[in-house]
Amino acid sequence: MNNTELPTKVIMHQLQNKFDLSGKTAFVTGGGTGIGFSISKALAESGAAVMIASRREEILQQAVKQLAEDYPGGLIQYTVMDLSDRNSVLSAASNAVEKLGGIDIFVGNAAMDGLEPIDKVQDETIEAAKKSIQEQHGSDSVLAIVSGFTSMIPVGRLGECHDVEGMIQLLASDAGSYITGSEVNIDGGMRIMIRPNTQSP
Repeated sequence: MNNTELPTKVIMHQLQNKFDLSGKTAFVTGGGTGIGFSISKALAESGAAVMIASRREEILQQAVKQLAEDYPGGLIQYTVMDLSDRNSVLSAASNAVEKLGGIDIFVGNAAMDGLEPIDKVQDETIEAAKKSIQEQHGSDSVLAIVSGFTSMIPVGRLGECHDVEGMIQLLASDAGSYITGSEVNIDGGMRIMIRPNTQSP
């Protein structure tokens, strides 16, 4: 019997097994907000036991509460970690290994953007940038800039945090077991649009 003859339920079960992370453990830095939260959500959805880490405990607590509500049967934990403090990093890593019993999946999501820690970007920072643009170029400039930018993206829209979820589930599971050492761009095709022209004039 080939795949075209298999019942739909059997095929769906086989597909689910390929992406199943039950029994796996994951440690996600910067996992309390934004892309990190979406990554944590994707891993928990696939059945992994997840520990998230960042500097702000109140944010971690909120994230764990939300994930526990969304996936009541899963194991979701957090540990406070400051990437600028070596001892904090070592302590968080030891805590993760001890509580999870080892780490199968590590996602180094937390980073710095050169101006402000990414996980500390506040609404007032965004509002200040918007206000500055509006003062210099008029009240419709923000919308115009966004509209102009999205027209350059092949898929026609800005990326959302949840856009990373499917790729995370693929790379962390047996479905993506032969993918290694590769750079995967989740950018709606922007890399193609902005790559330099290497052709000779």
